[in-house]
Amino acid sequence: MSEMPLSPPSTAANAPSQEPIDYSALKKYTACDISDALLNLPHPTHNRAQHHLAGFLCDIVPRNPTPPGPGATVFVGPSFTVQFQPQRMPGHEGYTRPEPGASKMPPGAIWSDLAERDSIVVVQQPEGQRSAVVGGIHMQNLRRLGVRALVVDGRIRDRREIAGLDMPVCSKGTSVVAAKAESVPCAVQVPVVAAGVYIEPGDVVMVDLEEGVVSIPRAMVAGVLRWLEARGDGEERAMDAVKSGSTVKDAFKAFR
Repeated sequence: MSEMPLSPPSTAANAPSQEPIDYSALKKYTACDISDALLNLPHPTHNRAQHHLAGFLCDIVPRNPTPPGPGATVFVGPSFTVQFQPQRMPGHEGYTRPEPGASKMPPGAIWSDLAERDSIVVVQQPEGQRSAVVGGIHMQNLRRLGVRALVVDGRIRDRREIAGLDMPVCSKGTSVVAAKAESVPCAVQVPVVAAGVYIEPGDVVMVDLEEGVVSIPRAMVAGVLRWLEARGDGEERAMDAVKSGSTVKDAFKAFR
């Protein structure tokens, strides 16, 4: 649950690539693989301070961990971002509201009704709150709309209702208190910070139910895939060598 920094200026240098993304190619890898690539590649100018995070949304874990189908443990898609703001601003003076006109949420709209099919919905809750920002009804609605997964940098509730939901739900915590106690949705499809990671609408998010959640800046996706393809099966070969009696030093020298 992180506060929003100022958004970077939109320039040709940091504008995200609009090339089609091969999500099936990304699904061949794990969140650890993606993080390795992000740690070894230069980041866009406005993301350089986050290089050491390597895209990892720390402490956000599955709340309905049963995979929806055989072997289905990795879910990848474009981010659909949702920002909540404190119900009462005192005590949250450092919280940055979205710029006027930045949100794609019409007045009176319900945020979950606006979610896009095949997206990964990423919700940012104000830091330090004890209430939940997403409950069972919104989760069922997201599933109805064809959302691939829900990631909440904050709290959810109604876990009994989502136990068999065939859509992964990941969050930093849980609660029994409804959102209106402390926060209100204020924007969709604006930049958010989830678990310290800056995410723009359309950035790629991977939900790996076994390893964790990572975000890839859209402009870096092609480079991430190239890096992973170039690395090849070096990690697997190093592992096999160690299993066969090699030292880690010799295995790394031979295959990394």
